[in-house]
Amino acid sequence: TDRINLTPVALMESMAFAKTAFGGQPTKPDYQNVASAVFCQPPLASVGLSEEQAIHELSGPIDVYVSKFKPMKYTISGRDERTLMKLLVHHESDRVVGCHM
Repeated sequence: TDRINLTPVALMESMAFAKTAFGGQPTKPDYQNVASAVFCQPPLASVGLSEEQAIHELSGPIDVYVSKFKPMKYTISGRDERTLMKLLVHHESDRVVGCHM
């Protein structure tokens, strides 16, 4: 199909349909914050706005939190692979607007 084939998206779509058809609350699915991941080495993942998008689209400053760490499974196995995570937070509302790995 030409839709996003993920279980959480299907659940959101079914809830929107049920609210519209049976609950009397016309509801459209919101596809704005659907996470994406690439299962490669190292794994990549993203949800929400990029740092550039957040600066351009939101008013006020964006707090950027960056963490580099060794996942526990690599600590136990002895591998020397590290992970980088970036969390973007809208300063004024304290709302997380993006997360990237």
